[in-house]
Amino acid sequence: MSSPAQHAPPEVRVIFEPKDGSTPITIRSIRPDDREELRDGFRKLSPISRYQRFFSEIQELTEQQLDYLTQVDGVNHVALVASVPTADLRLERGLGVARFVRLKDEHDVAEVALTVSDEAQHKGIGSALLTALTAAARHSGIHRFRMQVLAINSSMIGLLKHCGAVEIPSDESDVRVFEIPLTYEGCEATAAHAERGWIGAIEALGRSLTAKAKLDSQ
Repeated sequence: MSSPAQHAPPEVRVIFEPKDGSTPITIRSIRPDDREELRDGFRKLSPISRYQRFFSEIQELTEQQLDYLTQVDGVNHVALVASVPTADLRLERGLGVARFVRLKDEHDVAEVALTVSDEAQHKGIGSALLTALTAAARHSGIHRFRMQVLAINSSMIGLLKHCGAVEIPSDESDVRVFEIPLTYEGCEATAAHAERGWIGAIEALGRSLTAKAKLDSQ
């Protein structure tokens, strides 16, 4: 499928500094060699976290799923990982993944998925991932994010509402559907929510994406 964007976006790599003084987190583009870390991270998720991500009780990611999740084109399918260095500083330990996939019949709309490890939840990592993903989406010509969320997933629903998401009708009673407009207002709401827990690079990234969105909307 061709992309409206003329050029693939540069690889994302941003350092996010927690306001609580804990270890800075790197958010970067996913790579094919992340597959084993992704496999291991999925195994460590609680059953409810797995169910909330895939809407099914799968126990293990298949080789085909790992291919799909780690081999992305950077334009129509973008995935970002949040990680911290291991104790020996030689490897990275994954904390979360956010991705968007452009819809085939709506080229300016992308479906979004977001997963944060159980140990790293409620620390603002989801907000930081969503902010970085928004910047990448704007570069690729995406104007709206769409996300399906289980009705029982109150944490994710709360995050989306804080980021300016609007609920749209759903055909399933146990699934709620939200859209985040990547307009100036929508981007600003996402960045503002993320900045409540982060300093440093997040502020520059937030200013950059909101300025671009404002310029595009004029």
